[in-house]
Amino acid sequence: MEYPIYKLSQNVSETFAKYQSMSIESSIDKGLCPEIEYIDKEGKIGDSAELTQINKVRISAAFCQFIWMLCYATYIKVESDIIHTEYDRLSEKERMQFASELQQNTIESRFLRFLWNKKSVCKKSFEAITMAFRLFDSQCTEDDLGYINSFYFTDSIEACIVNGIYQYAISFILLHEYGHFVLEHPINSTKDHENEADFSAYWTMINDLEGKEKTTAVFGIIVSFCSMFFFDGSPKGDEQHPDTDDRLFTFLNLVKDKDERFEYFTFVLLTHWAFKFNKSDFPSLADYEQGKSIDLAREYFSKVKNNDL
Repeated sequence: MEYPIYKLSQNVSETFAKYQSMSIESSIDKGLCPEIEYIDKEGKIGDSAELTQINKVRISAAFCQFIWMLCYATYIKVESDIIHTEYDRLSEKERMQFASELQQNTIESRFLRFLWNKKSVCKKSFEAITMAFRLFDSQCTEDDLGYINSFYFTDSIEACIVNGIYQYAISFILLHEYGHFVLEHPINSTKDHENEADFSAYWTMINDLEGKEKTTAVFGIIVSFCSMFFFDGSPKGDEQHPDTDDRLFTFLNLVKDKDERFEYFTFVLLTHWAFKFNKSDFPSLADYEQGKSIDLAREYFSKVKNNDL
């Protein structure tokens, strides 16, 4: 058995190859191992990713699978909510045109009908995130893998978009680890080293991308930062790693004004974390307000770290 995510390994490699500014070839000449070692190939998530003592990047296959499911659960929820919000702003003529588009027999119309059905979207999102959480607790059975595989439809728009977000999420993680090598960080890195690797990975991705591809990459980076929350009920870091919420919000401050969807996407991801750890007092998605809700999330994490919650 192996996780369905292996089907996208070549896609990740092709995405990663776009980043010319990282100078991977010169790093290989200096001792960087070009091969990626996958662990947790069949079992549950043990770790995320690291640069080993022999300068090879090691990444958890189970964690990669978790990230894809997290991307899927979040993306379809966000897009469905956005469509319904935009519909409320349409004129009567525009609503009639929208209704006509829903009835057409095209791949775009099928995608639109799926997102328009809030009940179906919520069900699929819940199923995906629930299965994703199981990867932290137990080894997948053949039935589980078959179910996970059912989310991969190569002819569906949502799966193609999610694949893109996932590929950038994994690329950011890989670039972060490669960044430790390029920046000549020691194996026992410090919090400052982790922040430096974050910025190195971010600027490498952003400098080499344009337009919609850059937007997709930002969604992927947000997923990467948020994925770290799911290892613990608190975002507090350790001796080597900065607090997870500080890393996320530092990045979000750089991009939030470029597309208002970035904040909402982040908030939905954080509500998944709240669901996993039974944080019923986390700010409600139903009461979401642009800007305000992210500020409430910041305050919430600050209280969690100070043991006030």
